[in-house]
Amino acid sequence: MVTHLDFREFNPAIGTDGYFEAIRALLHPRSTLTSTDVAALRLHTRTYPKGSIFSRVRPIRKDDADKFLSNKIGVREFFPPLPNIAKTGMGRFNVTGERKLYLADHPYVALRECNIHEGDFFLYSYFSFNNKMRFIEANSAGSEVGRVLNELFLSKDDRFYDVINRVYKSYLEQYRWAGVAYESARVSKGEHVEAWGRIGSSTNLAISEPAIADTEMVGGWLAQCGAKYQPIFMKMFSFYSNPKKRRRLSGISYRGNEREFLARYSTLMTRIHSLKEQGHRSADAETEEPVHELAVKFRMKDQITGG
Repeated sequence: MVTHLDFREFNPAIGTDGYFEAIRALLHPRSTLTSTDVAALRLHTRTYPKGSIFSRVRPIRKDDADKFLSNKIGVREFFPPLPNIAKTGMGRFNVTGERKLYLADHPYVALRECNIHEGDFFLYSYFSFNNKMRFIEANSAGSEVGRVLNELFLSKDDRFYDVINRVYKSYLEQYRWAGVAYESARVSKGEHVEAWGRIGSSTNLAISEPAIADTEMVGGWLAQCGAKYQPIFMKMFSFYSNPKKRRRLSGISYRGNEREFLARYSTLMTRIHSLKEQGHRSADAETEEPVHELAVKFRMKDQITGG
């Protein structure tokens, strides 16, 4: 049995099963080889109002950047791929092949979470919510279990992803929640970044498949990472104003179209800032429903038979 859980570096001698069993033992401290008990895990939820705005970054290869620069691009390129298009790799809160939409409350956080470095190419976009969305808050504290889960979810070692997914699916996942809200493992709230200023929020969201339909892309860019994480925009994508084309993207390259590009950029960012303000006002107006709520999930321990 693991007596002290340290998630700074994955220990192969303990393995995924060992870490998971140690966490389960914290939830079921009175279990035996033949007993079944119930654990009540008290969790916090976080609610975001309709219209809330978040950033998304998708790393791409240079050949994809060249293709997107020269050709039209579909909205689907900004979303996680459908299973019949491409198989997703394991992420912090998704197993291999599982579709989840990862967003960040700040674009710099999105860049760092995707491990973008100077010279890398990426698709950069903003998404809004079509409805109020509620998330389980992964970094809930106040108990030993909460502290351990917080440290696990914030691990910088991606070898813990399998452990995180098993714990999340066993003890946290419920379909009435849109997904999980968690703090960045790479960026701290309040951190000052030369190209971005003070980072006001380090929150990330992992949105489950059923809730992805409640999100909407507002606009996006093809970009390359410059010095100090400053995006170099190469092409901008926004939606046509014509209702017949409203789900199609109109693209404009920066080079050779600088004046029109900047005009469209200003228009798009004005809309994004307006949506942000509307979201903040909606959140302030919800005085009877606090942003942080307490939820309880009961977990029946799997029956174990001794041999």
